[in-house]
Formats: sequence, C-alpha cells, structure tokens
Amino acid sequence: MPSRPLPALAALVLLSALAQPAGAKELGTFKDWVAHKLETDSGTICFMETRPTQLDAKPAGRNADAVRLTVTNRPQKKTFDAVLFETGYPLDDKALADIDIDGNLYKMGTDAGGYFYLSETKDELALIDAMKHGSKLSAKGIASDGTPVTDGYSLSGFTAALKAIDEACPK
Repeated sequence: MPSRPLPALAALVLLSALAQPAGAKELGTFKDWVAHKLETDSGTICFMETRPTQLDAKPAGRNADAVRLTVTNRPQKKTFDAVLFETGYPLDDKALADIDIDGNLYKMGTDAGGYFYLSETKDELALIDAMKHGSKLSAKGIASDGTPVTDGYSLSGFTAALKAIDEACPK
C-alpha cells in the first residue's frame, strides 16, 4: 500500500479545513459520532468526528474544546480513511502515541502542534478495522513537558458514521 505524506504541514492544512465546518452539511449523528460533508474550493471533504468520553485533566492549560478524533475522506486528493487525533496540548513529537482498542495496541506518529497521525495507508486501514470491531479506545500521548496524557473515546456508532462518509465521498 502507498504511504502518504501526512505529518506536520499536510495535517495542519487538513485541520484548517475541518476546524471551521461552516457550511458543512451534517450527514447524521450515529450514537457517539457525527458525520459531515463539506464543499470547498479544493473539492468535497467528508469527515466524521467524536469527542472524548473521558478527558484527562492534564496538562494544565489544555484546550479541551480542540480535542477530537476524526476520520476523513477527500476523493479529489485520493485520501480516504485518514485518522487524526487532535489532542489540545503540545506533544513531545519524538514519542509515539499509544492507541489501545479493547486491549490491542497501535502506535501513531505525533506532531508537536498536538496531533496523532498515521502516514501509511496500510496502518490506517488496520486501525479503521480495529475501530469498526471495537467498543472503547484510549489514546495516550506525551506532552511536551513529559507528562503522560490519556483520553478515552467511545466507538459506538463508528461503523455507521464511516458508512455515511464513504457513501457521501466514495472511493
């Protein structure tokens, strides 16, 4: 499978498109996930998002409103199933993030700006598959000051929300 140059700059460009979903059409709420479709000058973006069900209070000054997990399809860019965590705190970008889905561990890259990402399509597909079959996910990162931070997410509604964005932005 091909790799994708997602880290740092590309991830931030994607986030800027999603951070202000004004004009985004809601495709539906699926238990703990919401799916959206957004028309932009660079093409259609379909994404689904959820917020943590358990938000770690650390580190101090964390922007809790910025914390979410998204999966994005951008057909014009040939990007599908792009998984991205927005942590709301600066990360130690030399430490990998740990994603635990029902006891199975996955590693993700980190960006100092506060993002967990995968740059290999095969890794994203494996994570997506685990998310489809899982019920709970915990995401652990290391803040830039060395503090471990763990958030919990529900996967309830994940498969239905994924189906909605796959239908709205097909491969």
